[in-house]
Amino acid sequence: GRMSGDSCQVFLLRCICQNFSSINYLLNLFSNLLSLPNHIYKRITSLPQINDTSLIQKYSDESKSISDNNSNDVFFANACRTVCEINKKSHPNYNQTIEINLMVSLLYWSDLFLSDMLDNKGVKHRKLIYSGKLNYREYSFFYFATLMGIDVMLLLPEGDTSLPKVLSD
Repeated sequence: GRMSGDSCQVFLLRCICQNFSSINYLLNLFSNLLSLPNHIYKRITSLPQINDTSLIQKYSDESKSISDNNSNDVFFANACRTVCEINKKSHPNYNQTIEINLMVSLLYWSDLFLSDMLDNKGVKHRKLIYSGKLNYREYSFFYFATLMGIDVMLLLPEGDTSLPKVLSD
């Protein structure tokens, strides 16, 4: 991945752990690394579904602007389009409705979890740790975060869910 304006190494790490001591070890290791200056660290245990119809309409309109290449943030829009292209390759019945629903989720979760990380220009290292349900939409969001220059660690204490090969490579 890379960040707007600066090249950087970004990781997306999936950890399938058989016991909680492994997870606690990884969390402690990650927390120690983040005690350095200029770090933002967030731990997420679930990605909420969007239920507010006015927000759904707002993000649907924004997704249309991105699809039509009318977005003000080219870097952000390119990351959204990249995620949609990857999903298109993994879903044989991919259509515009699926794409809009995916984009609405990406935009909603981005506003909830990434906006403060991306707006803070003094921060050099942005890290997300997720331990929760992981399906294609959640995985796509975390891949999107890496495209935005955020390191992501996915902790899967109950094993990995079945992801299409194109998403897990």
